[in-house]
Amino acid sequence: MVCPAETPEGSACGLVKNLTLMALVSVGSNSTDIIHKLQDWGVQEFEQLTTEDLCNKNMTKVFVNGNWIGLTSDAHRLFSDF
Repeated sequence: MVCPAETPEGSACGLVKNLTLMALVSVGSNSTDIIHKLQDWGVQEFEQLTTEDLCNKNMTKVFVNGNWIGLTSDAHRLFSDF
């Protein structure tokens, strides 16, 4: 028997396989439209942020395609809107 989540190569390979079993990954999409929509929903860009905002524990980092685009103070609402 072969477990699709574990392989002889080690646990890191199993983690990658778990992601492929549970996720749908899209490639080749333009992130500009997504970033503009997130800004409309209240994500603050870095130009708008102060040092206090960056250190605030109530702010949540927002990433798009691995790029940190800003912070939001209401992550649950952003998630449900998205």
